[in-house]
Amino acid sequence: MSNIVRPSCVSSDEVEQAAEVLFRAFEHHPIMTAVSGSSDALKEIMRSRVSSAALAGSLWLARDLSGEEDLGGIVGTLVCVIPGSEFGRTTSGYHRQEMDPELKRWQDEVFYPWFTSFQDAAFGPTGIADSLYLSLLAVEPTSQRRGLGRALVEAALGEADRLGVPSTLVTQERDKIRWYQSLGFEVAKHDEQDVRGEKIPWWAMKRG
Repeated sequence: MSNIVRPSCVSSDEVEQAAEVLFRAFEHHPIMTAVSGSSDALKEIMRSRVSSAALAGSLWLARDLSGEEDLGGIVGTLVCVIPGSEFGRTTSGYHRQEMDPELKRWQDEVFYPWFTSFQDAAFGPTGIADSLYLSLLAVEPTSQRRGLGRALVEAALGEADRLGVPSTLVTQERDKIRWYQSLGFEVAKHDEQDVRGEKIPWWAMKRG
């Protein structure tokens, strides 16, 4: 058994749990590893995103209520960006300061300009800011195939409907396209990007 919650605040332990769910899901993701630069930086990015989303009211969590131990442990995390919130880079502060100069140059001169152009072409210059943007979604492998990912997304979509705004996302996973389509999303744009020597496909999707 599980339930979906939208916490207005999270404890340090909950931040760690939710961030770990995301970290394990994205640890080997080509975009996240290229942008973060290191595992330690990626972990800190996930902690920061979870904390910021909770403060903004754009964090949804799936809790496992079935076990006798660690009752209520977090097994699913969805980080969104709601209209009026800042959608910024995932690397900032000391991560940028400690980052390899060549990686920082690649981010500033290649990756972020391309990504901004891709989003603008898909959604319009203010498309992200004016939508509920699904940024990071992950469910623990042992808790998958139980509908938790769908329940997390549907909870966020309910908020988008309440606000009267569209929902947007980008994904690099072809096998997720039909899944998102089953939730009402349509492909707005498809392209490929050379990410440090590896061709990565991108799909921008929109609902509403």
